[in-house]
Amino acid sequence: RPDAKVRMRIDRARYRVDVTRGRSTASLFTTRAGLVSCQVEGRDKACFLVAKRSERPPRLFDPGVQRIFLNAVPTIGEPRDGVRIRRAGVWKAPKPYGRAPCFQVTGRLPDPGVYCFLSGGRWAGALARAEFGSGSLSLRSIDGRFNDDATFTPPVRPTPLPG
Repeated sequence: RPDAKVRMRIDRARYRVDVTRGRSTASLFTTRAGLVSCQVEGRDKACFLVAKRSERPPRLFDPGVQRIFLNAVPTIGEPRDGVRIRRAGVWKAPKPYGRAPCFQVTGRLPDPGVYCFLSGGRWAGALARAEFGSGSLSLRSIDGRFNDDATFTPPVRPTPLPG
């Protein structure tokens, strides 16, 4: 939804996606045990272990946003057979990030679309904008600091999904 804020944090092979709307935050992130989904609204907190480390997440718990960072972006950096990349203009990122050259990516890729990357300064190479079939993401700010342990620790003990 357009009034939601998405925050993505990546640390090597781990990721965390937080979607905040008003006072409610839904999180999906990797832990040592596997993929955890949490909902925090005010003081109410609930977390579920939705997939063990070796399992694919159930469709309901796969927002797809992490694929952009873990699958599409690396593929653009190292194209493989069946993927075509061509220049697609420049996106003006928010100050102080500057220009972000864009690339149209088509072919055998889970999320074909237009991807724009910052081109200068400390954050050169960071994804600034992505436009794909189900919507778009735009960079608002970068905070390169986060505490590994706290970031990838659920706010409450996750309950395994039934069955």
